[in-house]
Amino acid sequence: MFKKVLLTIIVGLMTTTLSAFEADQLNRVNLVNNTDSELWYVFISPGDSEWWGLDALISEGTFKDGDVLSFNILYPDDENYFDIMAIDGEGNAFVLFDLLIKDGEEANITLDASMLDEDMDELSFTQVNIENTTDNEMQYVFISSNDSAMWGIDFLGVEQNLGAYETLNFLAPIVEGIVTYDIMAIYEDDNEYTESFDIDYDELDNDSVYTHAIYIDSDYYDDSDDYDDSYFDTSELNNISIVNNTGTEIVHVFVSPGDSGVWGLDALGSEITFADEETLSFDLLYSDYANHFDIMAVDGDGNAFVLLDKLISDGEEANVILDASMLEEDKNDMTFAEIKIENPTVNEMLYVFISPSDSESWGIDFMGTEQTLGAHSSLNWAVPLLDDDSIYDVMIIDDERNRHIGELKIGWEFDEDSLYTYTIGEELSEDEFEYFEAPSRPRGSRPRRGD
Repeated sequence: MFKKVLLTIIVGLMTTTLSAFEADQLNRVNLVNNTDSELWYVFISPGDSEWWGLDALISEGTFKDGDVLSFNILYPDDENYFDIMAIDGEGNAFVLFDLLIKDGEEANITLDASMLDEDMDELSFTQVNIENTTDNEMQYVFISSNDSAMWGIDFLGVEQNLGAYETLNFLAPIVEGIVTYDIMAIYEDDNEYTESFDIDYDELDNDSVYTHAIYIDSDYYDDSDDYDDSYFDTSELNNISIVNNTGTEIVHVFVSPGDSGVWGLDALGSEITFADEETLSFDLLYSDYANHFDIMAVDGDGNAFVLLDKLISDGEEANVILDASMLEEDKNDMTFAEIKIENPTVNEMLYVFISPSDSESWGIDFMGTEQTLGAHSSLNWAVPLLDDDSIYDVMIIDDERNRHIGELKIGWEFDEDSLYTYTIGEELSEDEFEYFEAPSRPRGSRPRRGD
């Protein structure tokens, strides 16, 4: 159920002007629950918006009969209209439209049975998380639909703050299309954090969780060259499945764009093997409707099984069976350094593309189809060492579909004891690496693909 009318259009960014924050502009709204029911959801929505917005109770909170809820409220004029809806555990909705709130006097509203609206449809909800990733305590958090000229209520209420590195969970009614929300968080000395974010409700359901993280000061989102908030379209991805039918355990797998002169990173990740008769699957991103890829799998004895010029086309998954007929006995063994991709953010990274910079294609997602790079975690991959420097382009997609773009360089001076750390959001020095005790790996020359 939408507020007032059913909108099926996508709400885009609008040119409304939102009031600048000053604490003395705040008013107070007090709600009394006199419905004889425990209320599960409360919405206090600016009257100029078509959307109810977020549930003011915060996820898992309730509003008991006889209790009072109070909120600070911010609006641009001397007086403005607001709409209120409260819903109990049985789905009964108590609604008050066009409540006029005026400067100079608190608004006191008693919710009672006379406000029951039996025509309201049942709502479904998705969860919205607001994460404070800063060292600052947030004193106010306003979240308003972008189609409104008002900030509306402070969702923290009058007694709560959002502490440093804390998260608040809200519920939002599932509607159709994309809704843009503006957020303003106020921290020490009345400093403002303001941002907008989109929720694409067509991609969400009751089990979905949408997370928006507050970044200020030390966070790289405001000023880093590696952050690109253009939306990543997963429909561009294809899939490749590789079956190991070689009769041996594989310790390295390379799926490399055909236009590159190097094999790139080992798709298995550090310390992972590919057992005989198992299947590996990867998402794949390439530049044209069809592109050639080269595949090499290496076992623990250094035997290489190679398939060159595998054509992968849009609209059909690529299925590759590695078998003994692909054995290339003349292939030299490789030596490897280690690359660590470190995620210092509160966002989960859904896709990690690391492609040789001489290629036009991003190639495979090194996460595979079932793994992600969690917040504050890291993953390691092996990379073949070459006689020259090797440069790789990096694109990492977070759980808000934002792109993190960067570059890493494996220098010719690196050896098998080198661990190169790439930190999402930080500029890297060419010789920035640390040392670790390397696992036993095949040794030999450092081949390019054609060698």
